[in-house]
Amino acid sequence: QGGSDEKAIAIRGERAREGGRQGAMEENEDVDSIPRCASGKYCPHIMLLVGDDVGWNSVPWNRPELETYLPTMAQMASDGITLNRHYGFSLCSPSRSSLLTGRLPHHVLQSSLMLCSTFCVAQDMTFIQEKLKQAGYATHAIGKWHIGHAEKQCLPTKRGFDTFFGYFTGRVDVWTEESQFYVGVPLLDLWEDDQPAYNKTNTGYVDELFSEAAVDILESHPTLTPLFLYLGFRGAHPPHQAPWVPQNMPDDWCEDDKNITAMMQVIDRTLLKIAATLKDRAMWEHTLLVWISDNGAHLSVPAKAACPSPNFPLRGGKSTAYEGGMRLPAFLSGGFLPSDVRGTTQDGNVHLADWYATFCRLAGVDFAD
Repeated sequence: QGGSDEKAIAIRGERAREGGRQGAMEENEDVDSIPRCASGKYCPHIMLLVGDDVGWNSVPWNRPELETYLPTMAQMASDGITLNRHYGFSLCSPSRSSLLTGRLPHHVLQSSLMLCSTFCVAQDMTFIQEKLKQAGYATHAIGKWHIGHAEKQCLPTKRGFDTFFGYFTGRVDVWTEESQFYVGVPLLDLWEDDQPAYNKTNTGYVDELFSEAAVDILESHPTLTPLFLYLGFRGAHPPHQAPWVPQNMPDDWCEDDKNITAMMQVIDRTLLKIAATLKDRAMWEHTLLVWISDNGAHLSVPAKAACPSPNFPLRGGKSTAYEGGMRLPAFLSGGFLPSDVRGTTQDGNVHLADWYATFCRLAGVDFAD
């Protein structure tokens, strides 16, 4: 296991929450309004949101001039906890398999999967959604999967998710949902559970479709049942297909920088919608929201004065072992965070694999697999 009780992210007061905070909540709230696992333990809703190839320099807490364009991310990070040394692998599939299995990538996968890959995460590896489901969580996945699709047993709904809406390969066209991993062959890659989502293709910008799906789940979810929602965005993986013509951005920004920011604006708006829906349903107070990138940004565009590396000031990028490829922007938000850690920065080393043990502890289940 990559995670442990010691390495699991140190949200101070977490242990006190299991006893003291829960008691205080039950004293001040209607006990029937608190989400509980099957054991009766208080279990927070968990929103795990993953950006795709989002570089260190593409988020507002590392680049303040982006606060104007990404106000929700800026506010959530400011009011929550920013993770200054959150690490992963330098490629998509290894990072995502590490995140969901709680194992370091060399135990699971060390290369990104192509369209015709036969890889499937070993069946004897228990995914985090399976652990949470055992505890009584409802589990839903939206967006990018990219950790195996050759057989049905590899798919999200066979690996612990109640539902899935998204794509199986590494990237799709943002408007048509054609897989971009097999140039020249128009293969659609958008699915509902394990069936083609014919009625959803070509109906809108793909991350906006995922945003709508997330809100639909939140609006219909029974509030007393703990919820695990995994949302993998298309943004900001190249090619950088902006949802609209970038507006009101500095003239000296290069086109790629503007397009990445526009893609990030869709993520920003999704965060706003998710938070608003959770608050409307009185779920926000019981929510831990985790936003991370899977790896650093791709260095497809040469760095110039007007177009610095999206990983600046870190060296390298995706596919490299430098910090630009493996040090990931991340923050925590939600009403579940203790008040004394809000508005702080966590400087301790954290790895994607550590979330497994962290979530298991919150659910009251053993992380050993």
